Amino acid sequence: MAQPARKMHRTYKELPIVVVENHHEVIPFIYKAIGAKYLPLQGSVMIHLDSHPDMLIPNDMKAETVFEKYALFEHLSIENWIMPAAYAGHFNKICWVRPPWCNQIREGTHSFHIGEERNSKCIRVTCGEPYFVSDALYAPIEDLANAKPVDLEVVTLGKVIEENGSDDFNELGRVVRNCISDQTYILDIDLDFFSTRNPFLSLYEDAEVYERLKKLYRFPNNETNDINTRTAKRKDQIEILSKFFTHLAKYNSMGNLSTELCSSDYMFGVQSLFDEIQKYYPQTKIDWETIHDAGCTCDESGLPEHVTSREDITKMIDVSLAGLLASLPHPPIMITISRSSYDNYCPPEDVDFIQNSVLKLLNEKYSPVKITLDYEDKYPDQTPNYDVPGPPPVY
Repeated sequence: MAQPARKMHRTYKELPIVVVENHHEVIPFIYKAIGAKYLPLQGSVMIHLDSHPDMLIPNDMKAETVFEKYALFEHLSIENWIMPAAYAGHFNKICWVRPPWCNQIREGTHSFHIGEERNSKCIRVTCGEPYFVSDALYAPIEDLANAKPVDLEVVTLGKVIEENGSDDFNELGRVVRNCISDQTYILDIDLDFFSTRNPFLSLYEDAEVYERLKKLYRFPNNETNDINTRTAKRKDQIEILSKFFTHLAKYNSMGNLSTELCSSDYMFGVQSLFDEIQKYYPQTKIDWETIHDAGCTCDESGLPEHVTSREDITKMIDVSLAGLLASLPHPPIMITISRSSYDNYCPPEDVDFIQNSVLKLLNEKYSPVKITLDYEDKYPDQTPNYDVPGPPPVY
């Protein structure tokens, strides 16, 4: 198979496939490949199969942190690991390959800039998609320093499981080949691409917490045509709600609130939520910070929920994924895989079935390969938590 024309890097004898548990844990492996000159320092492509874009940005992280890799690793989480690498210049093209049940970012081409906002010194983007605006990550180009162009392609794969559906591999292949061109690229797969849960749906469900959060954190993105105003309003909303839940995490009480919080438009909603949780969980230590995190996911689209049957999972792997791989112009430099099962995004009861099926296909396609199961060393004795969402403990 043809290799990239612009070969300025070393080549692995065996294609590395790294399997991690939490998606941001792939970043140290990518940085190691860059340091060893298997990946160029600048301008690679990310082909990203996932039920979630993972393209948020640590909101208060200073832009300069991306050049201090160990400090960067400490700031990253499952939802925000791609764009800091784009700001560092490692990726200038990203192709989000989404399953049919996802709509967080519109399908098509999105060309924008990523840079350091002059006032906050944090990383922001010029993309006006609600996905970024609802996390207050938008900034106009004139407010950015060290701005770099980013091309984002969003395509859908997996229509084979829909009634009378099929994937258009001619069109998919055209888009993906155009994105990759002669550049080096990483193939990145989250196993929740094939089947995903919204783990926050079960968060203190007797008190209907998630439904209440959707109302409390609701953000009418179309309230005004001025994107700067929308971004500022969303930022104010998230900041005031964060203060409420920081107070609750510290005191587990609505007493002694500041004047700012007492006079807030959100006071009634937070008080109502607090009362319901206390009613149904009087003896439980409440994780108020996780409740706030769950609320922050309540934007226009929210988190997807689609638990796929094993029959349809097999179709998505044997037909859709195999068809995509056949469309790629040359092999990736490396393949990264996230299980996403301990936090219940990928159903834990299916994750091994999905992983084994995906690895079998990749081995058949790209042999010889070298598979690293990173999660076995990090979480050897841990079993998935089926009841409470959130990341596993850090050991």
